[in-house]
Amino acid sequence: MPIKQIEDLLDEFNFEKVVKVTDCLGWTYALSKEALTVSDLRRAARRLLEGVYQMSNSPEECHCSGGFHAERRMYPGDNTKYLSLRFVVTEWSNP
Repeated sequence: MPIKQIEDLLDEFNFEKVVKVTDCLGWTYALSKEALTVSDLRRAARRLLEGVYQMSNSPEECHCSGGFHAERRMYPGDNTKYLSLRFVVTEWSNP
């Protein structure tokens, strides 16, 4: 059964922009070397979002793959699962 929060997020996310970025960078699937499509990216994002949504009720969960970063947060006293999705080309951190 589709999770409304996930479907709403996927409907608003700009997958067309991600396709432009991946095309510009020449990113393809590792094995097939085929260009990425909106449908492919949407499916990948859905898998990550469903994964974090279904994780235990820890305050934070995240799954990352292929540039996507899916995150779920929960706050004390609030059972709502807040989701976010990003497409990251590069990042650096030095805690």
